[in-house]
Amino acid sequence: MKDFLHASTDQMAFDHVAYLVRDTDASIDAFSHMAPVVTMYRQALDVQRVYISFLEDSRSGQKIELVEPFAENDVMQARLDREGQQSVLYHICYNVTEFDAVFSNMRKSGWMPLTMPFIGMTPGCRASHMYNPHFGVVEIAEVHAL
Repeated sequence: MKDFLHASTDQMAFDHVAYLVRDTDASIDAFSHMAPVVTMYRQALDVQRVYISFLEDSRSGQKIELVEPFAENDVMQARLDREGQQSVLYHICYNVTEFDAVFSNMRKSGWMPLTMPFIGMTPGCRASHMYNPHFGVVEIAEVHAL
């Protein structure tokens, strides 16, 4: 096993699983028995050219993010077309307190940024999507305290 840089447990915490979807409403319908509470509905994230929705399980607090690409978002539309699906697993998100350190350590450990750091849904908090062929896509999202 190759040496790699570990994030300390106080720097990263699991936050949610995200699905790339063609139709937010149809996906909410499909997930309704698992995550019945819609906590955010189709908020435009212009920098990523997507609509973001969040569903939450009221018992456990677990979250599911639905990412619906804008019609002109050819990259994400092509991903759905390649898969031939209405919804595909997109990423797992971790909240991080030391964004720059985690971003740098992931790059040193072989993760490739798919998106350079951008301001996410919360003003002042950065996010980035990272890819590793042995795992897939992970989003890191900055929070100021875990």
